[in-house]
Amino acid sequence: MRFDELRAALARHVRPEESTAIDGLYIAQIERPGPPAPSMTGTVLAVLAQGAKRLAVGDRVLEYRPGDYLVASIDLPVTGHFFDVEPGRPALGLALTLEPAAVADLLLH
Repeated sequence: MRFDELRAALARHVRPEESTAIDGLYIAQIERPGPPAPSMTGTVLAVLAQGAKRLAVGDRVLEYRPGDYLVASIDLPVTGHFFDVEPGRPALGLALTLEPAAVADLLLH
């Protein structure tokens, strides 16, 4: 799937509360950049299809854009914000919650 197809699919299925019909799958649409805010990553695989996100994890600053992804295998405190967002061109991305027990079982096999 190309990113234009992914962007179209995400835009078609985004909901205000970011949930989907699939447990653990979330779709986000961010309409405007905001100030950095603290949060927890959760155990997640996150993919951006449009826009960009900057995360500070301790002393490291990570930036990811379309084509980049983030995998957090443990719940980490981060400070982050979306940028490269403008009217008519929101940030679009998806997050899949990773179940540590299922990942461990998969790795053992």
